Amino acid sequence: CIVLSTANTMFTHDANRLVLSPIDRMVTILQQIKDDPLKATQLGFHEYRREQQAKRARKEKESKPPAKLTQVYRAISWLWTEEKQLEPMETVILEKTFIKLGTLLDLGFGEAGTR
Repeated sequence: CIVLSTANTMFTHDANRLVLSPIDRMVTILQQIKDDPLKATQLGFHEYRREQQAKRARKEKESKPPAKLTQVYRAISWLWTEEKQLEPMETVILEKTFIKLGTLLDLGFGEAGTR
């Protein structure tokens, strides 16, 4: 019974994190663009700034010298793990596509397209 409830909790958490939350974000983005098409440009700008901050944080983390224990752990774990490249999830790609399409509609129609 405990194993089943633990598995259920883990599955629910993963489903919320990987499926429901991204879909909710996409619906929110589409509603914002529907209400104000000029908002797409702002959303694109905020998305770009967020990506740049994430890249900067990743570079700082990589450039920071690791502690001795971390170096030993990395040397040992290198033997049995493969280097995995993180690919963006499809939902993230769809979110960015919606923002880009909204930005293109904003550029194409301008202020006249918002009426």
